[in-house]
Amino acid sequence: MALLGLLTDFGTQDAFAGIMKAVIYSLSPGATVVDISHGVPPRDVAAGALMLESAFPYFPGGSVFAAVIDPGVGTSRQALLMEGGGYFFVAPDNGLLTLAARRIGTVKLYSVTCGKYFLPAVSSTFHGRDIFAPVAAYLLNGVSPGEFGEEIREMVTLPFPEVTCGEERLEGEIVAIDRFGNLISNIRVEHLKGRPLRTVLFRHQRHEGVACSYEEGGGKPWSALFNSSGALELFVYGASASEALCAGRGEAVTAELA
Repeated sequence: MALLGLLTDFGTQDAFAGIMKAVIYSLSPGATVVDISHGVPPRDVAAGALMLESAFPYFPGGSVFAAVIDPGVGTSRQALLMEGGGYFFVAPDNGLLTLAARRIGTVKLYSVTCGKYFLPAVSSTFHGRDIFAPVAAYLLNGVSPGEFGEEIREMVTLPFPEVTCGEERLEGEIVAIDRFGNLISNIRVEHLKGRPLRTVLFRHQRHEGVACSYEEGGGKPWSALFNSSGALELFVYGASASEALCAGRGEAVTAELA
């Protein structure tokens, strides 16, 4: 069964997310809508891209995603439809789909321009309601991607940092901070290529090996593990690593291999 996943920075205090759902259900009454998150930090397109990449592979084939972190709403930025890996994504063309496209590999891109699939009146400040929600609903109803606009060759991409892979070291950086204050790096378990991780270096401090659970980090200034998405994560047991270490995105992390 195909699902419709919603990802926004709208929060839950205002009515924006609920209004998007109402539009979807009005156009596709049988839809099953899954809230990936509405807690993306406001206007943080990179954080939204990371969250979307971590979530979409767990949805069944044929699922549709409406992702709206859109600081350029009302400007000349395009509305984008991406098809690939058996999934469909609608989002502003601002880099939000960068990591999902990278993970899928081969994708088709369309510029969403056909107004008959929008709400009758399109505001300059709420394209989530007027464009992305209805287009996502029509996709779920089976409308072909090519009906929404012309196929295009390129989309806007964000310059996400790459891991530098040496014979004995992997050099990466903190790319996200979750709700618990854990520091998530771009070093992933697949970068190890089956080799044991010996030491994690952060701010010239070494931590031997990786933990299997958060509890194993008890009594230590900080510890490391591979999280449920396969990313190397630094944590402080029972506390926020971001606050305890005064650390944030962009800081270097090195993994030494055995």
